Amino acid sequence: MDYYSNDLASLIKRKTMIKEMLPVYLLQILRGLQYLNEKGVAHRDLKPQNILIDIVSHIAVICDFGSAKQLIYG
Repeated sequence: MDYYSNDLASLIKRKTMIKEMLPVYLLQILRGLQYLNEKGVAHRDLKPQNILIDIVSHIAVICDFGSAKQLIYG
């Protein structure tokens, strides 16, 4: 399992986020949400605390799927 020392909320609070990296993180988050949608999963608790950030490799991941729900289309 990978380790991420920061979440989006803490970076916003400490004002340590590099503004040029915002589009990079946003694109990764949106791609993650698109993937979840394609798999029929609703996260249902997406907030800055549930987005982990690695500021060294500039990777953003969605976490905490405790409230997630499998969607059934029909």
